[in-house]
Amino acid sequence: MNMPKDYACDYSVVIPVYNEVDNLRPLLNLLLPVLQQLGSHEIIVVDDGSTDGSGELLQEIHVEHPDIFKLIAFRRNLGKSAALDAGFRVTRGRFIVMMDADLQDQPTEITHLVEKLHKDKLDVVSGWKVNRQDPLNKTLPSRLFNWSLKKTFMVEVHDFNCGLKLMRAECIQSLILYGQLHRYMLVLLAHQGFSIGEAPVHHAKRLSGVSKYGWWRFLEGFMDLITIYFLTRYLRSPLYFFGSYALFFLLAAIAIGGFFLSMHIYAIYSGFRLGMLSEHPLWLLSPVTLLISIIFFFFGLLGQMIIHLHLYQNHQPHVRLTLGLNPPSSSPATPVTNGPD
Repeated sequence: MNMPKDYACDYSVVIPVYNEVDNLRPLLNLLLPVLQQLGSHEIIVVDDGSTDGSGELLQEIHVEHPDIFKLIAFRRNLGKSAALDAGFRVTRGRFIVMMDADLQDQPTEITHLVEKLHKDKLDVVSGWKVNRQDPLNKTLPSRLFNWSLKKTFMVEVHDFNCGLKLMRAECIQSLILYGQLHRYMLVLLAHQGFSIGEAPVHHAKRLSGVSKYGWWRFLEGFMDLITIYFLTRYLRSPLYFFGSYALFFLLAAIAIGGFFLSMHIYAIYSGFRLGMLSEHPLWLLSPVTLLISIIFFFFGLLGQMIIHLHLYQNHQPHVRLTLGLNPPSSSPATPVTNGPD
């Protein structure tokens, strides 16, 4: 994702919308005064295939505020991650705000995130719903989700899935969101070296519309958790992942083969026919596990070659700041230059 060097405004607000027609006008009425106090701004709304008239209302709002209100409309519902990804790709602000359209996260809380970001000199500030106003079937799984992510990835955040977040524009340059990866955004950003913080925010009850939460997201979330674990641990060294399994199956092949081969040799010299390989078909597990070991090894080696080729062609070192350098624009390794706050 390529970001412009010169920002067109101070703040870009990205809002994914799916069937929230009754909340859109109140949200805009609360959001505009807050943004006017913060500085120049734009609002990018992504209609994620709404069927309740939200799309038509969003078009009316665009006509009313053509300079600041931008609209992206999907043909069908693709999910929150896809909507956020589409919105992030067209932002032009120095700071990016993401929020939901259900009015449970109040726009007035954005100022608290801004204060926290500048005071602590952070890259990302996420909201922390201290007193969450949701039913138990949402709060209990959320607590388990937050605890498991905190322990697994060692990111000191209480509320990973809060819809209200503020981040610097450079944070979204390398983010690619799909599936349910928006839930793991803080993990991905922390893995890339960005500083993460959080600020307590007021969480209101939903007054209109229905929650998009469903139990099927447990399975989706678990699959995405495996994806994130692989991306953060082995993306740049897939041979470490596949190689560990290759080593395990190799040792299993040696152990199984050695055991039955020893029995076979003993049977030859002792005349104990029950020790012959022909009497124990389980010895075939040895060449099978050896073959599996070789397959895992070559998968890892192939992945390593692909990663090496990708990094060679798209060499982008994790540079936060450069001073006194003016590399040629044609260089594939041009570092990112960030100005002062």
